[in-house]
Amino acid sequence: MKVWEVMERDYPKVTLRTKILEAKALMKRTGTRILPVLRDLYDGVFEGFLTRYDVIKVTSLISDARAVDFMRIHPVLYLDMDIDEAAKVMVESGLKALPVLKSPQEPICVGTLSLRDLLRALISLGYSPKAKSINEVYTPEYVGVDADERINRVWAKFVEDHVPAVLVFKGDRLWGIITPKDLVDQRAWMFHREAEGKLPTPGKVKRFMTRGVVVAQVNMPVDEVAKFMVEHDFSLLPVVDDEGRVMGVVTQEDVVRAYLWGGKPSMEPVPVFAPAPPLVVETYQASRSMLQQVLVSKPIAAASRIKVSDVMDKELCVVKARDTIARARRLMLKTGKTHLLVDDGSGRIIGYVSRRGILRALTVKGPLWRRRARDPEFLEMIATFNPPVVSPDASIEEAAALMLYHNVDALLVKEGESLLGMLTKNDLAREYMQSMAGRAFVENLMHPGRMGVVTRHHSMGHVVRVMEMNYLDALVVADGERPIGLISENKMIFTPLEGRYGGIKRRRILWVRKLERAGRKMGRYVKVTPLLAEDFMVEPPPPVSPRVDVVEALRIMFEHDVDGVPVVDQDRLVGIITKSDVIRELARSSVKPMEERVEEALRQAKAGIKAKRQTMTNRKAPSISP
Repeated sequence: MKVWEVMERDYPKVTLRTKILEAKALMKRTGTRILPVLRDLYDGVFEGFLTRYDVIKVTSLISDARAVDFMRIHPVLYLDMDIDEAAKVMVESGLKALPVLKSPQEPICVGTLSLRDLLRALISLGYSPKAKSINEVYTPEYVGVDADERINRVWAKFVEDHVPAVLVFKGDRLWGIITPKDLVDQRAWMFHREAEGKLPTPGKVKRFMTRGVVVAQVNMPVDEVAKFMVEHDFSLLPVVDDEGRVMGVVTQEDVVRAYLWGGKPSMEPVPVFAPAPPLVVETYQASRSMLQQVLVSKPIAAASRIKVSDVMDKELCVVKARDTIARARRLMLKTGKTHLLVDDGSGRIIGYVSRRGILRALTVKGPLWRRRARDPEFLEMIATFNPPVVSPDASIEEAAALMLYHNVDALLVKEGESLLGMLTKNDLAREYMQSMAGRAFVENLMHPGRMGVVTRHHSMGHVVRVMEMNYLDALVVADGERPIGLISENKMIFTPLEGRYGGIKRRRILWVRKLERAGRKMGRYVKVTPLLAEDFMVEPPPPVSPRVDVVEALRIMFEHDVDGVPVVDQDRLVGIITKSDVIRELARSSVKPMEERVEEALRQAKAGIKAKRQTMTNRKAPSISP
């Protein structure tokens, strides 16, 4: 198996001039272990890479350090490497992820590979570990500290010794664990090593650690631990005895060793216990609770024969990477397009800009005093680079699954190197409305309960976070059980955000505690805030019942030019249905065909391996002459 078969092709990246604090924030947002550093985001020329150990070297919130100051240059992996060789490079370097380049002669970064990706591939292809029990591979040595130890001591172990994790004890009892990821995800630990005046006392480890530790035992099967590490991306698990005393740790490197090379020479195998089957617990729920929490299930519909080429948009608008966001908004408003292709200035298409991307860029998160001093101004700061590509012969269900996987709402349609068009969320929703009547009811697809509901006083930052968290493109603004407005993704970016004298618009809200008998209002406090949900909402379209066809809900969406419709049952708001829900429904239909293709590919691969082994056996067999 080669590196190109298991590597991650869709990966976050930075440039030489990216600030380390920005790289740290990108790692926190994406959860990645590695950030390739490129000369230019457009051409992919490799310059180096950053790990979690590198981004936590900066311990000041006002540091101006750049990626070029801390990046590593080696080791790297190449496309045609065997996974066995790649695993050895990662284990010897002590790094759990590395960049993948085309070749030594062509230093173009094409992806990343982590030990987690390697384990996921081995498990999915049905490989069995050569070492069966944890006792054969675990590491007896580990690093532990007391819960009251200062964080700068642990930070030094991460930065200088590349320790993957530190176990935290309270007395003799294992209490928690702290990893570089905990420092990446937080910033309160930063003790201002680049002296900014008076140095504060570093905090204690117990403030930043993860409390509660998942542990393993020596007689646990390796494959179960591997599945758990792949699912949760844990660097290591403590190994304890029957009384809970720590005996050592089992790391991702140990588990990879169990699959590829077998147990350690100094370790002995022990009998492996079979995990107990999970218990199924049935609980009672009232009918109203079930309506608000659980969708009405239905069988997966068969995939249609509609191709991407039948529904894609062939009339595309192009903007320059150095054009302003304001120009893109005006062009979208003039043409009605939801997506614009981005040209790097030399005629090469490098990505696209969407209404969703503009919305994220213009959204102010948190209170006013924490706003950025300078918001993005040019399209090259917010464009989606290297967007996913789909074939014109692919089905619309496969395209929907690709959108869902990459969390985008548009795909480029290419045949070879030729750009034929673009497929957007609206194109798929319109095709569903025109040709798929009777496929599903609203109750099968809608977001139930309060998942898609906000109040009029929620900030626009909260609104966008709810949309991203639930993969929604519309929210209902409710007053109790009554919808009073609708926030639609395609409308939000056209709301004026700038104040009369520049800067973001603000609202002054008087929160009233009570009324005196004389009638004078007693204000608890006055809050100055960015724009609220009521500033973005539009008049809600006519609601639909949970028992109507999804096609009827889509007809209302396109008629009122919104991305969602409230769902009301017996004069009570029970949820919302959006165009993104329709994308999910289409993607479900591609799951079964994809699983069948994967199973067929696995059968062919196993048959090929068996035939190859048989051929080699026949060659080795001695011939007997009469």
